[in-house]
Amino acid sequence: MDINPFEFLHFIIFFLDNCLCRNFFTDPLQKIKAEIPKTQWKFLQYEFSTNHLDIHRFRYQAQSIVIEAGASVLGEEALENANIPFSITEIDLHEAVKNDLNQTINNPGIVNGSITFQRTLRYDEILNFLKEVPKRSTSYRYISVEAIGKSFENRDIQMVKIQHPAAKSIMFFDAGIHGREWISVMTALYLIVRLIEADRNDDINDVNWYIIPCVNPDGFIYSHEQFPFQRGNRNVTDCPPPCSVCGVDLNRNFGYKWGVDGLTSNNCSLTNPGSHAFSEPESKALANTLEKYAKDIQLYISMHSYGCDFLLPWTYEEKPCDDADDLNKAADRSAALMNSFKASPQCRFDVQTAGIMPNAGSSEDYAKGALNIKYVYTLELQSGGQSGFYPLEREIQDSVLQSYAGIKDITHYIHTETGRNQEMGRRMLEQSRRKSGCREIYSVNLSLYILFCFISALS
Repeated sequence: MDINPFEFLHFIIFFLDNCLCRNFFTDPLQKIKAEIPKTQWKFLQYEFSTNHLDIHRFRYQAQSIVIEAGASVLGEEALENANIPFSITEIDLHEAVKNDLNQTINNPGIVNGSITFQRTLRYDEILNFLKEVPKRSTSYRYISVEAIGKSFENRDIQMVKIQHPAAKSIMFFDAGIHGREWISVMTALYLIVRLIEADRNDDINDVNWYIIPCVNPDGFIYSHEQFPFQRGNRNVTDCPPPCSVCGVDLNRNFGYKWGVDGLTSNNCSLTNPGSHAFSEPESKALANTLEKYAKDIQLYISMHSYGCDFLLPWTYEEKPCDDADDLNKAADRSAALMNSFKASPQCRFDVQTAGIMPNAGSSEDYAKGALNIKYVYTLELQSGGQSGFYPLEREIQDSVLQSYAGIKDITHYIHTETGRNQEMGRRMLEQSRRKSGCREIYSVNLSLYILFCFISALS
């Protein structure tokens, strides 16, 4: 019997994909903490892409990368084989998720039209809330909600626009690009609530606010109803059955430096970047919206969880962007303010470059590299519950308050600083024009004087 080598290779890949997914999604998971030499970031990247390690948080520390992760049996074996010590912080991660969810499941989500922030809202609750938001418009604030595009499963991706008559600059925020990162969605909703309730003398009225509470509605819903660790969207085309919980990692699907980190399309990977840049409707919708308003956007923040970090571009490489000092200065202020809050769990916010463990194709790099938006950050928010992604009532309320304070501070600083720089540039241009005008007058006068002397000599 002749065997087609290409068909055999396809069978092997299909079999391996089944094994990888089965190990991660059905076998026991433990939550671990490990410190890995910085030089071994490719080891981390590989184990993440094969689902052996589900990295929840990473932070650069001296010459090491400290991670918190969900680890399958194969993930723990990989760490042991690489001689990397690790500690187990949660024996059964699946059980921890159940415990987290059971503590808030009966809490009210919305009472008399107001979000309680006692639990994470379901997606239909979010839509019902957003329908009512435009009714809060005033003479000094116009509020609208629009769909910027459709998800893979044909759901509207909603954006809230809070505009003020005299304002031109835009502060742009998105959340929920990864399905399981619930606190980012709740933070976006809290930001909307505070903005629409602010009085007319608040300095938030100096700018316009564009907020997308959930970029990935399909993944968000799936993380509630089927698989709590869902990161990607719901494009599971060509996935073998055990891998139907994967999808495309939207934050690796944008068209700036897509694929330069060496990751290939693996339908069963938590970090699947897609078949090509902008293969997914969600990333295309966000990119088109950013591009549409780019010239007026002073600040773009993509909110994630968890980590307690302001992450600076680039994500595709460790080298920071050229104006990293400016971005650091703005974020340091906000991080210090957020650290002054007594939040539960206590978490110290820092500022660092995102690319200490490179991932290409992010929305942040696209906004910075392709659209030239100056102030661009990934804001990694607080962890929640035992599992890390599913915050309890007190944790939601503490986290959104803390995050709002930092967001308000950084927007005020950037708007003021940008205005100051624009005014300085205007003055320099005016001075240059004046000097140029003086030179022109001097040149004309000199020419007239020479002509006068010439005529006098002739006469």
